[in-house]
Amino acid sequence: MTAQPYNSLNPKRSLVLAGGGMRVAYQAGVVMALEEEGLEFHHVDGTSGGIFNTAMLASGATPSQMVHRWKTLKLKWFSSLLKAKEYLKPLKMRGLADADGIADKVFPHMKIDLLTINGNNNGITYTFNVCNFSDKTIEAIPHDVVLKEHLLAGVSLPMFMPAFEIGDAWYTDAVWIKDANLVEAVKRGSKELWLVWAIGNTSQYLPGAFNQYVHMIEMSAGGAILEEFAQIRATDVKLHVIKPEYPLPLDPDFFFDKIDARSLINMGYANAKKYISEKSESGVQLDEKATKMKYPGDNLNLRCSFSGYMNFMGTSTEVDVHCYYQYISEKDELHIYASLEFDKSGVDHSLYNAHTTVTRDANRPPIWKTTATFNYQKTAYELQLEVPLAGAADTIIGLGFKTAHLHVTDHNGVISSAVLHQSIRSRLKHALRLNLLMRDGSHGSIFKKYQILSKLNKT
Repeated sequence: MTAQPYNSLNPKRSLVLAGGGMRVAYQAGVVMALEEEGLEFHHVDGTSGGIFNTAMLASGATPSQMVHRWKTLKLKWFSSLLKAKEYLKPLKMRGLADADGIADKVFPHMKIDLLTINGNNNGITYTFNVCNFSDKTIEAIPHDVVLKEHLLAGVSLPMFMPAFEIGDAWYTDAVWIKDANLVEAVKRGSKELWLVWAIGNTSQYLPGAFNQYVHMIEMSAGGAILEEFAQIRATDVKLHVIKPEYPLPLDPDFFFDKIDARSLINMGYANAKKYISEKSESGVQLDEKATKMKYPGDNLNLRCSFSGYMNFMGTSTEVDVHCYYQYISEKDELHIYASLEFDKSGVDHSLYNAHTTVTRDANRPPIWKTTATFNYQKTAYELQLEVPLAGAADTIIGLGFKTAHLHVTDHNGVISSAVLHQSIRSRLKHALRLNLLMRDGSHGSIFKKYQILSKLNKT
């Protein structure tokens, strides 16, 4: 990502990466789509989880490198326990865990390098927001003076991780004061703000201690962003917001592999491409609707990975299709977030403009039929993916989703086709990770999964 000289035709532009825990892998997909669009930024600002992506960019990472690092990251590195004796004094614990895993494993894997960040002179200013607990203020620390301790403090959520003492003040995650710093971007002269928002924002209040802890974060983050809107409403700044249509699964689902980084990245990419294609040149209104999301109610989330060979661009090519299906039961909506990988290259080509329907034929089982677009070597290709839908019981025990039929059409109308297969190992793994989130925020039982799958099978 580079900056260009700005003028009236090329206004100064800021990319504002808000928090969202580990789920900010989503932002890597957004940044990849923004790069494809040719958008240039003169300022990147990160808060809470958004610090990971801001720090990668400030360390010189390209969007595709960010994507690869998230996909290959071991999430267990985020969990770093304190010494055993600390847990013997629960009332005096500094947090439930420490930041050693992030400092010693996550940052190195992401190639977050402080010397590179401090010396970055690519024309972009990077700022990292931390809470100065001692003063109860937010500090937006520029990249040339930021310390590693600031980066760690900025992703250390109170109660879960300890605060950091830097100089004569204590620092921690900024989310309880604000989760995105639009005012800082305006202070730096930006006239166009691109906010990537990953914190949930629906009208529903859910039961349970964990859900309500999350709601406290949502209230702090959502209330603060409305105050930010009020502060900049009188300016001539345009705001663009890229967000999920429905709230992202929470960090525990990500940590326990109910959703993976690849699926979050594909979501971010698809959401960004959709927003860019539909956006108003004047941006969005600075009101509560800007970050609002739909409430999904009962929703079933299913992954599958198909592999095979097809004749693509004149050669026999191995192709893998990685799918994440989301079925919004109460609204009878089926969404897909997916990507293609050729020849085990490690490079994914995410789908956008995807539309999935259930088709029926009296002599065949129901089929999930997806039409979508993907880009390969700067060329857009049209895709059609047909997946026979198995019975509810077969899906639950890993006997479903054995095959998929893939058709790819290039700009000359040439069609490449392949029959792809999902391995037994992949089917069993994804059956175990079949995730049903209920409208009350709980996880659905096997019986509930069976009911939803049966309904889908009859749609």
